[in-house]
Amino acid sequence: MTTFENPDWLAFVAGIIEHPDADLPRLVAADWLTEQGEQDRAEFIRIQCEIDAHRYGKAAREGDYDARDGVSEEWGDLFALVAREGVLFNRHCDEWWPNFHASLKPFPHGLSCVVIRRGFPAELRARASWVWGGECEQCEGDGNRWGGGSALGGPCPACRGVNPTPAHGYEVIRSHPVTRVVVTDREPLRMNGGWQWLRQPEHDNSSTVTDSVFDALQGGSRRLYSIVAYPDRQHALDALSAAVIADARHPQPVLLATSPASTASAPVA
Repeated sequence: MTTFENPDWLAFVAGIIEHPDADLPRLVAADWLTEQGEQDRAEFIRIQCEIDAHRYGKAAREGDYDARDGVSEEWGDLFALVAREGVLFNRHCDEWWPNFHASLKPFPHGLSCVVIRRGFPAELRARASWVWGGECEQCEGDGNRWGGGSALGGPCPACRGVNPTPAHGYEVIRSHPVTRVVVTDREPLRMNGGWQWLRQPEHDNSSTVTDSVFDALQGGSRRLYSIVAYPDRQHALDALSAAVIADARHPQPVLLATSPASTASAPVA
């Protein structure tokens, strides 16, 4: 059994998921990691918590020197922490988070990534088919590289020839303290003075979400059976993020028999 399969570690992670805004559970987990010989992972958690708590932490990460109110020892110490953060991340990111592309900051232009904050995955950015599963949008369910029944080029690089695409994002959300999800190919529909999410399969466009995500949407004005409207775009995006997280962690009961193998979770790291 590895350190990250240990029931104590899984309990620490569960506590952090339950209290994502608190540093104390993360620091307690870091102390435990030190005792298990995982010094670098423990140091990374402590450093990220310290940087995020600093008033200039974000500016230092982004190299925003104009934010400084003067050259001081405080800034020197902060830049040393940011440099060490980068060293640890580049050395271990594939080891600590082997199943997805990790980053210290979101990629521009909607490229998929999982953003690491305060030592753990915190923000997920990806296409809908990766987040909640469904027909692969690159091969359109065909399973090969070029789609349309072509046998050229081998399996599709997006779903690896397996269709429908599994809900990879939901697995990440269930096993890590993710607090923000950006579904990069979903955009609320601006219509009739509001920003709307639409229920599948009544609608089929970039503003549609699954039935379970639609039912988890909060705070909007429901119009008919298949539309939820929000006063502005940001409210709509925030509501979708919260609904995806709620749907992943607290799914509605499904009245189908499932085998133990189908419900097993992968170890978290």
